[in-house]
Amino acid sequence: MHDEHLAPRWAAALRRALWDGAPWLLPRVFQEGDVPGYTGRREECTRLLLLPGQRNLCKAGLSLVRDSDRLSLQIDHSGTNTRLPEVRWRRPVELDLHRLGLMELLAPPRRAKKKPLARAPRKKARAADLGPLADALRGRKLWSTARAERMARARPGAAAIEELLQFLDQAQGDDQRNAAHVLCGLLDANHGELIVSLLRHRLEAVQWSALGVVKRVRYAPARAAVARIAAGRGDNTSPAAITLRALTGKRGAAAHQELLQSDDPNERLAACNDLIIAWVGGKKCAPQLRRLLKEEDEVIAVAAARALAQHTVSAALAEVQALAARLPDNEELQRAADDLLNERGPR
Repeated sequence: MHDEHLAPRWAAALRRALWDGAPWLLPRVFQEGDVPGYTGRREECTRLLLLPGQRNLCKAGLSLVRDSDRLSLQIDHSGTNTRLPEVRWRRPVELDLHRLGLMELLAPPRRAKKKPLARAPRKKARAADLGPLADALRGRKLWSTARAERMARARPGAAAIEELLQFLDQAQGDDQRNAAHVLCGLLDANHGELIVSLLRHRLEAVQWSALGVVKRVRYAPARAAVARIAAGRGDNTSPAAITLRALTGKRGAAAHQELLQSDDPNERLAACNDLIIAWVGGKKCAPQLRRLLKEEDEVIAVAAARALAQHTVSAALAEVQALAARLPDNEELQRAADDLLNERGPR
């Protein structure tokens, strides 16, 4: 054999491995899982030791083999260098130190039983938190509502909502915005009529807070009211469009496609306006947008043309030019037709 010259070194390595081995650990090797080695034969095998001095690819080593219920040590050849950790099969050095009188064995410490965590006592509402909510809202900076929110949670929900509604009708400016923010934090799907009424409020800050509630609880009956805001030109157009897409239960172009095919003209217009400022999704919605070019509502038709120009849908050039010829006074539509003609995005 080509490894004959390594026989003395192998004998020394095997003698040392057998001397250092812990036979009582070997039966547990295949029981604990995570055994490095290879299977697929009729027995399972894991390498304990790689014999020294080998430079060839397929190397010999001492392996533990399990055949049925029988364990044996064998010289095995394999191309892998993976070995079982020594702590899984070698005798702990502490045993030799104890045998020589150099170390006293200590029993492993007992694990102390964990005491169940005591629940913190429920805090009683402070006297200051039981005062009128108006005192915590009046004259505060915008969004400085931490104390008002704590006071609202310290009292029954219905009472807090009623008190906030009364203050909301009387307040002005930042006081009204803060009151709407605290109020909307208390609402859920059970307050549907109130949510819709807040969406129709004259103050956009109140509408913005109500949009947050609709998105948080996914209140689908408010979809028409949300679409009315998204189709407008106020500051809440973008958050309303985001909320409207969330109410569809879909994401990306799929949400836009559903809105573009809706029976509600506000939803169709909101989707077109959303695609005008979006960077992606327009090409996937091109079939729906091209159908909207024939809408009787000129506002929706123009918005669809602008969305097609935004996403450079050149196939719709003839239809957009026909619409531009029918509405020669609409400057936005004329620019959209020119952009498509020159195959560039909107200016």
